[in-house]
Amino acid sequence: MKYIIMLFLIVSMVYDIREKKIPALWIWGSILIMVVYRFHMWWNGECTALEVMLAFIPGLLLYIFSRISSEIGNGDGLLIIATGCFFSWEEHLKVLFFAFFLAAFFSMGTIIFKRDFRNRRIPFIPFLCSAAAIIIYVQ
Repeated sequence: MKYIIMLFLIVSMVYDIREKKIPALWIWGSILIMVVYRFHMWWNGECTALEVMLAFIPGLLLYIFSRISSEIGNGDGLLIIATGCFFSWEEHLKVLFFAFFLAAFFSMGTIIFKRDFRNRRIPFIPFLCSAAAIIIYVQ
């Protein structure tokens, strides 16, 4: 399953870099697949109902924040909901914090080296993909 989530994130990353948005059909289809996977795990006793609900919370919070503010794209929140269905909530928080750290590190580098990123939006999915790869393959 880790190859499927990485393929999903890589395709999403390419869309995010090239077009600055991710197609809705791709996101909603991925959420559906991941939700079915998470409920399958619950049905087989591999996780509890509480873990299933906790998996959605970070993505839901980020999606709500993206609807209130224009700083984060709606696709980022929805994509994090989909990845939350794959990871346990502890791993999911590790991935998110590491992705935010990578994005902050990149942003500081652009400020230090005075690149022309000041008025452009930086896609978040490449950082999420990198963080997920590191968490999946290092553990």
